[in-house]
Amino acid sequence: MKQRVFLFHMILFAFILIPNLILAEINIFIPFHKFEIVENGKPTDVRIIATITITDYDGKLIVFWKDITIRPENNSKKTILVSDAHSTYDDSISKVKVGKDYFSFTIHTFSLAVGKMEINIVGKKKGEDRYEITGMGIWWSNILKETIKTEYRTVDKIILPYNEVY
Repeated sequence: MKQRVFLFHMILFAFILIPNLILAEINIFIPFHKFEIVENGKPTDVRIIATITITDYDGKLIVFWKDITIRPENNSKKTILVSDAHSTYDDSISKVKVGKDYFSFTIHTFSLAVGKMEINIVGKKKGEDRYEITGMGIWWSNILKETIKTEYRTVDKIILPYNEVY
């Protein structure tokens, strides 16, 4: 099911949004932005590479977030790659705001360990086509029985923990 949703997003992006990016007043495209994940102030081994597209289509702000989560599987000495996608089309992104030098939106996602989660993403322009992007979410972990604060922090590069990939 997730593969179909991802494929739908890719087709929608290719056939609807790309032609409109040329004509749109708001046109933000950030490919391959790299994040480290920090939980409760401590860096984790999890990294994310995300591509963000924000545009207006017939006066409505459209946002696509496509990412790959990179996580080590230390027991097998392999790297796990998991892709995901969110958009305003399927309501997994909401609260979109765009200004001259910033943007923000909320990603709605789900985890078996936590349930529903919201991650607030904020981008601030740093130069012509460069953005400093951060994210933050706070939720209750049913497994750990504690509140978890997760942060997305921009990093310059990501090194795969292991060469072999699942």
